[in-house]
Amino acid sequence: MAEFETSGYSNRIDLYGSDGVKSYDKYCEKEPVIQAFLCPAMEEFLKSEVPGKKVLDIGCGDGYWSYQAARYGAKSIDGFDVQEKMVTLARQATSQFNMVNIKVGDVMDMPYGDETFDVAMSLYVTCNLDRERLSKHFKELYRVLKPGGKAVIVNLAEKSVDKMYLTVRGDEVVVKGKINKSLKQLPKHPTVSQVNKAFQGLQEVTKMFFAADDDGDVYQVEDASRLSNGDSIWSKTKFLTFPNFFYRDQFMLDSVIIAGLSIDQIDDIYTEERMVLYNQTHPESQLSKSVVDHPLAYIHHVSKALPNC
Repeated sequence: MAEFETSGYSNRIDLYGSDGVKSYDKYCEKEPVIQAFLCPAMEEFLKSEVPGKKVLDIGCGDGYWSYQAARYGAKSIDGFDVQEKMVTLARQATSQFNMVNIKVGDVMDMPYGDETFDVAMSLYVTCNLDRERLSKHFKELYRVLKPGGKAVIVNLAEKSVDKMYLTVRGDEVVVKGKINKSLKQLPKHPTVSQVNKAFQGLQEVTKMFFAADDDGDVYQVEDASRLSNGDSIWSKTKFLTFPNFFYRDQFMLDSVIIAGLSIDQIDDIYTEERMVLYNQTHPESQLSKSVVDHPLAYIHHVSKALPNC
């Protein structure tokens, strides 16, 4: 499988171009799907595990989950992100809380001592890591957690790349034609700006993925079996397109276990009940059942064993 020009981690420091952080922040504000499904799933964890605990927010982005951890009564929250502009946003978002400390950091070498944290959150971090960094990420997570410590890891689900997601109002044949037209606009090995330009008018698609073949030609991914662990893919949302890495569900589980962590529970956050509620509250962007049939992500609840356990 060929890699895009922007597939290297060093090129992902600013994932979305020179105006990347502003675009990402705007995307988060306009992307209610993630919040509608992930927030209810995270609420129970925050209520039960965060109060009075030392919490780490890995790849904190604009600080949303550091803010939530503070609201739910964490003793302290440390967050870090590789992008300095994201750190600035996160500091602004959490400025009212004295117990929050945000800094620049790397998942391969987390800027904290061994066995520092009771709780850690790694939300949509793994999809931005190549295989080497993914392995280091889980090893570092094990290192900084206290014995008995717990973490939540939100990963892209393998099934999410099998089918595009349409609004209920969308006609699949018509939308498929628009997708093909957009793909024809792209050169071999496109840049981030070229990808965004090609797909910026395709707002009927809530979610889709595409990749490049060995010749560098871009195609829509509709069958995950065509991909290998660590392949570069692109994620198209309604408002933004950005690079990711693909991993199979079992590979992610194996990687967590190899790092020394235990899998306590796996939650499917894209439930039909939440989809119905979303459609009731967002009549302008109705979701089809494909969101449930091909869930975007899972929450993995993991822990570090106590000594002699």
